[in-house]
Amino acid sequence: MNNGTVAFPSKDVSLVING
Repeated sequence: MNNGTVAFPSKDVSLVING
């Protein structure tokens, strides 16, 4: 999920930080 939306404390949060 690299939508730039709010991510839960999981592996998805890393994707949001990276872009």
